[in-house]
Amino acid sequence: YQLHGQSAEAKLPIASPRDLAVISTKYPVVSIRLKSNRLDGVVILDSLNVLGITNNANYCWEIVQGGSTTGGSWVSAGTTSLVEYNISAASFSLGTGEVLTAGYSVGSNQGSEMSQLQRENLFEYQLERNSFTSTAYELTLIISTDNAGADVLASLGWQETTR
Repeated sequence: YQLHGQSAEAKLPIASPRDLAVISTKYPVVSIRLKSNRLDGVVILDSLNVLGITNNANYCWEIVQGGSTTGGSWVSAGTTSLVEYNISAASFSLGTGEVLTAGYSVGSNQGSEMSQLQRENLFEYQLERNSFTSTAYELTLIISTDNAGADVLASLGWQETTR
């Protein structure tokens, strides 16, 4: 399949990386969900970027469908967008959510590697909703590290259509 639709992304500002203060704590870095008034839209995550910027820090990232973030603000991705995002959440609970994919990266002063989403089965990353309760499920990028105080930059990109 080829995706045709409006492209959008949610990302941390370049000058405001996420501080991963506590070792092995899973921090919600970027969360996206369907807007409550656009639950019939089709949105598919199609890109992920994780860039660890602390030297000698190892990072573990996961994409989780379901679960819930606490704190922060949900912001519209645009007036015509189907999506809202949260890049300032304080914590995350997996609850009945599931990990769709995961990976590792390492930060280095010699040039950090960037993690990317595998694109073999993009429909696995479609935003979902509970049709009985009209509740949008969150899709969240969570990241942990083995180095207290390590910093990370990240983004999630998607395609959306109402057809």
